[in-house]
Amino acid sequence: MANFLKDIMEALGTEEVEAVCIGTHYTQGQTRTEPKFRKKYNRLVPWEEAQKILDYKYDSGYGGEDCHPLYLWTASRVLFVACYDGATWIESVPRHPEDCEPAYMGGG
Repeated sequence: MANFLKDIMEALGTEEVEAVCIGTHYTQGQTRTEPKFRKKYNRLVPWEEAQKILDYKYDSGYGGEDCHPLYLWTASRVLFVACYDGATWIESVPRHPEDCEPAYMGGG
């Protein structure tokens, strides 16, 4: 089992988080969210609060998404959850227009 927050922090590297919006976590049509955090979903939340929500073990392997969808902004990138057949990982795109090599996300 992986830790979702640890995977996010690894993808962030040394960049600081400017904003984060966490979506509702659904698995097989059922909501998998903690009631104490329910009012935090689908809104911008401070990074300190978001870390409490995102600090959990999850299965990043094939089979089904086992983590919250999110958008996380830094000064130079937007991070999000990419998925292929349920295998999940943190991906990013440039925040502002720039020369780059666009790629397929989620198993192209």
